[in-house]
Amino acid sequence: MYHPAIIVAYFLDPKYRGEYLVNQHAQINFILAEASKLIDSNLDGTLAGEILQYKSMEGVFNSEFLWSSEATKNSFIWWKGLINYTSILTFLAMKLMHIPVSSTAVECN
Repeated sequence: MYHPAIIVAYFLDPKYRGEYLVNQHAQINFILAEASKLIDSNLDGTLAGEILQYKSMEGVFNSEFLWSSEATKNSFIWWKGLINYTSILTFLAMKLMHIPVSSTAVECN
């Protein structure tokens, strides 16, 4: 993963939650820093709270059902279901997950 936006998208994919990222200890600081670059600076505090809840599986993310393999099959549906509770993080996740992971889509067009 070469671009920070792709790393943040991988972190926000509920199937993985960034589990294979190197240096798990520093990961949350990197995610917070990079994610805050992608939204309005007035929303930094809210975004940080939502990311920390997501990472620690607390608050709205504190449900075993949310993390079941069946529920996390489709990341877009998963995030859409949470839009009323984590609107900023949901917006960011949906935006980042639309980024193609390779140039194949561009080359096909």
